[in-house]
Amino acid sequence: MPYIISMLIATVAALIIILTRFDVDNSSINSELQRIEYNLKVIDIFADTYAEVNNDNLEGLSFETLNSQNILIPGIVITTDNTVTPLISRWVDESNVQWEIVSSTSSSYDLRITFSGNSTLNSKIQFVESFVGREYCIKNMLATTDTTTATNSDGVLTCTISKM
Repeated sequence: MPYIISMLIATVAALIIILTRFDVDNSSINSELQRIEYNLKVIDIFADTYAEVNNDNLEGLSFETLNSQNILIPGIVITTDNTVTPLISRWVDESNVQWEIVSSTSSSYDLRITFSGNSTLNSKIQFVESFVGREYCIKNMLATTDTTTATNSDGVLTCTISKM
């Protein structure tokens, strides 16, 4: 009888440790994913505003043009890579996720999201790329993702978001 009770106590203790560890890890990923979803929606609102200003045309959309037309929220700092043509402007948010509008047409734009600067997301990068691509880009934004970048675990995902 003491053997059964001690085994039961050990099993319960092990379950508590495992579930507590998993829950803490899960909540940190969840909060980062929620931040990504929020930022994705905010960038889409910026794109919608840009399209309204430019007669429903998204051509030329970049963080640089959003900044020059005063569409961005004050406090968003944009950096520009002058070593490539065309120029690539990017926004690195408070959790070290990089956002780049890499190309645009009159009715769509490509948004490249780089997760590798965030250690929490980087620890589960394959899951993050797949989840963000499927749940946020495809389902929420009705966008398409590059399937080669959505599954290769390099920390980079490109969403093509159509507006018309």
